[in-house]
Amino acid sequence: ERILEIAKGNARIAILASVIAKNNNSLDSINDVSQLYDDYYTKVLENEQFTIDDEMLKSLGMIAFLDVIHMDQMDYVYDFLTPYSVNRDRFIECIYKLHEHEIVDICNDKVVRISDQCLSNYLLKVTFFDKKLLSLSDAVKVVFEKNKEKTVMAINALLSVFRNESLYDFVETEIRKLWDNLK
Repeated sequence: ERILEIAKGNARIAILASVIAKNNNSLDSINDVSQLYDDYYTKVLENEQFTIDDEMLKSLGMIAFLDVIHMDQMDYVYDFLTPYSVNRDRFIECIYKLHEHEIVDICNDKVVRISDQCLSNYLLKVTFFDKKLLSLSDAVKVVFEKNKEKTVMAINALLSVFRNESLYDFVETEIRKLWDNLK
């Protein structure tokens, strides 16, 4: 069950997690898969033919948080990203560049999603926790009102895939910060 939760349908990730668990003779070795994801997805994000800059990472982080974005219904996404130096035109430009390199899928010229669910989970961790390019409390504040389910899914993905104390503490701090602001 843990391998299925980690892999989200990605056979390569499932095999890598299985090998780690087998070599360590313990499922505890795949509780926190941060290193596994770092090893696997760093190669995707640091491709020799294509550089993913911080603006693209911010765009990817927001797409990962929302899971699926409809390009005609994204005003609140633009409002969220603008203080992070990603305006509407740059966001759309990033989406099309990322699509060219098969990192995101665009369906019917309107619907955008990250092409690999594991990569999407990894991007949540990278943009909100590792690099802190986006504020998790701000994302929750903006998205929760529009879509509670996607907000809960994003938080659950962070907490269930990357099981480590510092990430738990980070998420708790961000939620408390938002809670205190809304009181």
